[in-house]
Amino acid sequence: MPLRGFFRVLTPSIKQSVPEVLFERVKSTPGVVWLKWKEPSGAIRSMTFAEGRQAVDTVTCGLMSLGTKIQDRIGILSKNRPEWFLADLGAVHVGAITVPIYDTLAPAQVRHIVNHSEMRLVFVSTPELLAPLLAMKAELPKLERVILFEGEPPHDPPLAVSTWTDLLAIGEAYKGKEPEAFEKRWREIRRDDLLTIVYTSGTMGEPKGVMLTQGNILSQIETLPRVVAINVGNVAVSYLPLA
Repeated sequence: MPLRGFFRVLTPSIKQSVPEVLFERVKSTPGVVWLKWKEPSGAIRSMTFAEGRQAVDTVTCGLMSLGTKIQDRIGILSKNRPEWFLADLGAVHVGAITVPIYDTLAPAQVRHIVNHSEMRLVFVSTPELLAPLLAMKAELPKLERVILFEGEPPHDPPLAVSTWTDLLAIGEAYKGKEPEAFEKRWREIRRDDLLTIVYTSGTMGEPKGVMLTQGNILSQIETLPRVVAINVGNVAVSYLPLA
């Protein structure tokens, strides 16, 4: 496996949204390591809670600069990697609905998920995963833009393709013009808002979307510490696909 993430576990009280959980955690433990991963070179890198939230701020502002609206559908088609995690939280903070896609799905299944969810934007890890999407763009009427985690966009693509570096750059520029936008946007999110649509594997027909709200995810965050002893500094290994 090219990448393995290690995530520090949160233990917050009842909140209105996942962004509020992160906000409270960063206030309490800004310097604690939140995420560790192994680079292809073998080097181990890490990110603290404060650094992670700053990165999420930049991603969120980049998405706002691109015109992302509350409850827009944003896909992630990628293997596990730090950008997956940051893209997901950026989408959550902007108030969008994350739609994870297994990177091993057949193109027909990817097409179904993109169209059924009415996805407007999708994060894609590599040019190899991007190619099938571009090849069937005529069958994806709602999809407007791709953000590529690594590699360069192809020449003259049938839809807008930006790099992860591009997104971070426009996010930083947007923060300079609208310094309060990030805080204002996530504070509008409520517990009943839809957070993600998780699609089934499709082994018994077309993949089916399971809609989960902020409250559904928060209930897990709130309940787990009651049954499992979790403390700041514990390490959880992310091994299964984030999708």
